[in-house]
Amino acid sequence: MGDKSPYYDLWRLHLCGMIMPNTFKNPVILDDFTADIDVGISMFGLSEMPFYVDSIEWQTPLAISDHAIVTDGNGVEVFNETPSVAKQSVFKPLSGRIFMGLKVPVGGVGSGKILIHLA
Repeated sequence: MGDKSPYYDLWRLHLCGMIMPNTFKNPVILDDFTADIDVGISMFGLSEMPFYVDSIEWQTPLAISDHAIVTDGNGVEVFNETPSVAKQSVFKPLSGRIFMGLKVPVGGVGSGKILIHLA
């Protein structure tokens, strides 16, 4: 019945649970790092949005050579970690600190996903 949409296979993988898009609610779940991510723009349309952050967690990094970087809106590193054990989460408590914007640069996370728990 006609040609398939070029997005059909991507849509099918998403429905099967094989692709999980970034989720912009609390907690913010980031797992697609193929482009720069600006959490403020994605959630509110404003890059320098203030975020009160309880913690950042990097779930299931695959190798000890991987790294994860999250910056504020000015490029100052908020989270810059390398795992000491593969597939073990890395947790950084931030106790409700405020950051003006949150960003992840393309390639800023080697594997796994980032959870940002907002206050």
